[in-house]
Amino acid sequence: METFPIAIFEDRYTGVYSGGRWLAVASATDGLDGKETRIGFCLESDDGPSGSDVEAATFWVDPPLWIAVGGTPDEALANLRNTPK
Repeated sequence: METFPIAIFEDRYTGVYSGGRWLAVASATDGLDGKETRIGFCLESDDGPSGSDVEAATFWVDPPLWIAVGGTPDEALANLRNTPK
């Protein structure tokens, strides 16, 4: 999986649903379904990890391979890089 550019940002819910305080998104500027970018989806979509409590919890049940979590930014990045391809 191509990973650059990578976006790393703090989880809106501080790990309550994701299990980590920081999120790393691979290929952050790639589009999803021809609409918004991955980073846009993560930060602005009502259906993503920054959506409502219900939506965020649902997202983290089976997250896509292009997002990883960690307790620190470095850990989130390491977890993203260690994601099975």
